[in-house]
This record gives sequence, C-alpha cells and structure tokens, in this order.
Amino acid sequence: MECFKILNYIHQTVVPLGIKFDQQLYLYPTGNRLDRVAITFNKNDYELLNKKLEKGDI
Repeated sequence: MECFKILNYIHQTVVPLGIKFDQQLYLYPTGNRLDRVAITFNKNDYELLNKKLEKGDI
C-alpha cells in the first residue's frame, strides 16, 4: 500500500506542473504481491521538475 501512496504523492506533485511520467509495476512471479515500482520521466520533464524544485515553485 505504501507504494501506491507514494505514486499518489508523485502524481499530485508533478501533474499540475504539466510534467509527465510513466510508472511500471513489477509483481513477484509466483504471486500477486508487488515487488517494485519503476517511475520514469523523459529528460526534458525531469530537468523541468528539478528546476522547479530548486526554485521552490512547488
């Protein structure tokens, strides 16, 4: 459940700024448990997010 809370925080932070990201959920092969979550940004969106974080525009 913590992974989904973190994804929700990321979504609430970056989407209003117009920044796009992708998420990929990885499950354990023998069950329905979540193994890990990968979050990716394209380079331009990542740089824009870093600039906004540095300036405190969030």
